[in-house]
Amino acid sequence: MGKRVAKRVAGLVANSAFQNDSRRVEVGPRHENKKRIVCDDLETLQWLANLAALTIHQWTSHVPASATTRAAIDAALTHPDYVVLDLDPGDGPWAHLVEVAMAVRRLLDALKLESFVKTSGKRGVHVVVPMASGPSHEGATLFAERVARAVAKVLPDVATVERMKNKRGGRLYVDYGQNGEGRTIVAPYTIRARDGAVVSAPIAWDELTEELDPRRFTIRTVLDRVAKHGDLFAGVLKSEQRLPAV
Repeated sequence: MGKRVAKRVAGLVANSAFQNDSRRVEVGPRHENKKRIVCDDLETLQWLANLAALTIHQWTSHVPASATTRAAIDAALTHPDYVVLDLDPGDGPWAHLVEVAMAVRRLLDALKLESFVKTSGKRGVHVVVPMASGPSHEGATLFAERVARAVAKVLPDVATVERMKNKRGGRLYVDYGQNGEGRTIVAPYTIRARDGAVVSAPIAWDELTEELDPRRFTIRTVLDRVAKHGDLFAGVLKSEQRLPAV
């Protein structure tokens, strides 16, 4: 559904009858000079919702409003804001996901790196490591790969970095490949195409237990949750930590 919605939005954006004042960024020749919508205010989010673009995917880099020249936009897109590990349990049990996620967290803690976690809105979770501007997408991918392989080595019966699903043997996939330039993950709080309008919800690490049911985070419950706990993902774009050599 996400790809169909993206294509529909692209077509509507091209039609001047559906234009609004949202900011658009031309992402350059590496990405076919396409224009991407920058959703950084409520009005743009409402406009996208009105077009039925309910599942929003985001890059790992962003273009600030101050970046208006081609060089400034390219520089912003070249440097990711965070590293992400996408933990996909496949058909495996939720308990395995919790075990692997906690192993990732312990490794990051040992490297003195703050990390954030959110549900994917389906069966997985995303572990996000914010960082100060500097590393390239290739550097972020290399760091994520080394973390993923280290965890898979420690938990070989539970975790794998094997991309081919039919070769995973039921093990959880530690996906480090979403760190490439132009690669995406679903945005926090975005709605997924699932019964109950489940959302991708930021959670505290101590909430990630075997008892947690990610289906409880829905369009009906998430606003009350934010009102109670605040935005648990707010720190992702504020961090000045730097990735260590691994």
